[in-house]
Amino acid sequence: MSDQTTNLGRAERIVIVLAAYASHQGISQEESNICDLLTDVMHYCDQNGMDFDDDLKTAKRNFEAEVEGDGKIFEAADIPCYASCPDDYNFSDDWGNKLVNLWIATRKHLVAGDIRPDQFRDELIGGIINLSNWRSSFNQAASEVGADPDDDVLFEQWVALNKNDAFNLIPSNLHAELCWIPEWDGANLDDLLGSHGIQSDRFNSNYIEDVQPGNWLTVFLKLVNQSSEAIIAAAIAERGAEGKKFADKCQAIEYDIKMDDSRPSLMTPMEVISAIENAYYMAVPMFHCFVNVKALLGSDPTKAMLMSSDRKGRVHLGFHEFINGAGYMDTYNGEVIIPANAIGFAGEERWKWGVNKVYGLVKSCFYTTPTEI
Repeated sequence: MSDQTTNLGRAERIVIVLAAYASHQGISQEESNICDLLTDVMHYCDQNGMDFDDDLKTAKRNFEAEVEGDGKIFEAADIPCYASCPDDYNFSDDWGNKLVNLWIATRKHLVAGDIRPDQFRDELIGGIINLSNWRSSFNQAASEVGADPDDDVLFEQWVALNKNDAFNLIPSNLHAELCWIPEWDGANLDDLLGSHGIQSDRFNSNYIEDVQPGNWLTVFLKLVNQSSEAIIAAAIAERGAEGKKFADKCQAIEYDIKMDDSRPSLMTPMEVISAIENAYYMAVPMFHCFVNVKALLGSDPTKAMLMSSDRKGRVHLGFHEFINGAGYMDTYNGEVIIPANAIGFAGEERWKWGVNKVYGLVKSCFYTTPTEI
C-alpha cells in the first residue's frame, strides 16, 4: 500500500470503499458504481441536513491543491478575520448614513415581497459585507498566512464562517439621521412634493387662510393625532375671518379627519397652525431623529417601531422642503409609532438639504433608540 499522504495513497483508499460498495450493489462496472455512490452520498447529505454542493466545492479545492502539491490545504478558519474589527471609519457619520440607506433599501425589498422576514438579517449582513469591502480584508489576511487570495471558494467559506460577526462593525453608539414621511412610497422626490407638499391658493403663502386642505394636511394630522374639526375651531377662534376662509375650504370638500382616541395628541391645534404658517410652500410633513443604527438594523422588521428621544421622550416633527432647505421643525412630548409596512424613509444622503444640514442640530438631543411593539 502507498503512503496515505500521497495522491496515489489517497486514490488507493477509495479502492476499499468501491469494493465494498460494488459487493453491496452487485454491479461490477466501476464508473457506474462511482456515479451511484455519489448519488447515495447526495441523498445522505440531504437526509442529514448537510450541504453537498459546499462539500463538493471544498473537495475540488483540496483536490486541486493536492494535485499541484502546494503543501498546506488552507481552511477558512486558518484565515484571520480583520474585516469584523471596527476601525475609525466605522464610527463616522458616513458609515452611519450608508447603513441607514442599506436598511431602507432592504426594508423596501421586504415589504415588496422580494425577501422573506427570515431573510432580512442575512440581506443586511450581505450589505454590510459589501459596504465594508471584506474581499480586501480577506486578500490581506490570506496573503499573510500564505493562502491564495484569489481563491474564490475559500473566500466564500471564509465569509460564511465570519458573517455573523458583521454586526460588530456597527458601534453601539453610532447614530445617523432618519426621516419618516408617512404614506410615502420612498421613491421619487418630485412625486413626494406633489403628493405631500403644502398646497396654497396663493404662491409662497402658508397663512391658514391661503392653504388648501388636502393629503399633506391629512398625513400631518394623523401623524400628530389631531382632528380637522379642532384645527378649524382654533383657526376661527384665533384668526376670525381668515380662519373662516380655511373653514369654508374644508367644508367645500367635506374635509373631515378624526383623532385616534387610543393615543394622545402630540400637538395642540394652535401648534399645528403655527407649524403650517411657519413652514414653507411645498414642504412635506415628517418625523425626524438621529437613530441608533445598531438598534435599527437589529430590530424585528415585522413589528412596528415606537420612536421617542432617549433623553427626554420627545419627538421632532414638522414640515421640511428639501430642495430649497426650508421649513419648520420642533420638538414635542410623546412618541411616534412607525408601522411595520412603512417604507417612506430617507437618510441624510437622500437629499441635498436635509434637516440637519439646514438647522444645524445638536444631534445628541435627538438620539432615538427604536422599540419594537
